[in-house]
Amino acid sequence: TSYILMYTISNCQRNTLFISCGALTMGTNTLSAQQTRFVSGKVVDPYGLPVAGIRVALWGTQDTLVTFTDPAGHYLFEDLARFRDYYLHLSVPNPVPNGLDGRDVLLLTDYLSNRLNWPLSLRFAADLDWTTRVTTFDLFGLINQVFAGLPSSFDDWRFVNLYRQPIPGYHSSDPLLRDSVFPIHRLQHHIENLDFEVIRIGDLDQSADPR
Repeated sequence: TSYILMYTISNCQRNTLFISCGALTMGTNTLSAQQTRFVSGKVVDPYGLPVAGIRVALWGTQDTLVTFTDPAGHYLFEDLARFRDYYLHLSVPNPVPNGLDGRDVLLLTDYLSNRLNWPLSLRFAADLDWTTRVTTFDLFGLINQVFAGLPSSFDDWRFVNLYRQPIPGYHSSDPLLRDSVFPIHRLQHHIENLDFEVIRIGDLDQSADPR
């Protein structure tokens, strides 16, 4: 299957909070397929495991639509008007500070000393001051959080866009979501597999748990 086609969700079990889905199959939307579209995807942790309970909000309708990822990490918004701008916002409800310790400080020190070939998500996690570069200022900030207990000036959790298909008006070369908001300009097609990886800022040994 391709990323942008007309789909329906089959084998779904629905309740008031979650939609637990099986296979994604080709077809048409159940409600006015020619006039509405859907947006769906999932949220995973740095190990690729699904994360349930992530709050996903969609702006652009008369009322903000809100859902939470199901046990498989999936979310779904249906019956969306075509050719309208939408904004997808992700957040960790009631985040509990965890995952930052001396091991993260040692890893960041090693990275700055040896310029290790880290994956993109780790470089984002190390960029505490959000300058797009990892510097000694990030190390000082991490030391202050771990050993002095100083709060971060930035969001504790960020989301990395794993979606690989172009969307008009969106520059996919910047996969880190600013303010955890993903813009969808003039929605034309169903969007499936709009997936994200959630990372804890400063958590370089990937021990934090957003659940």
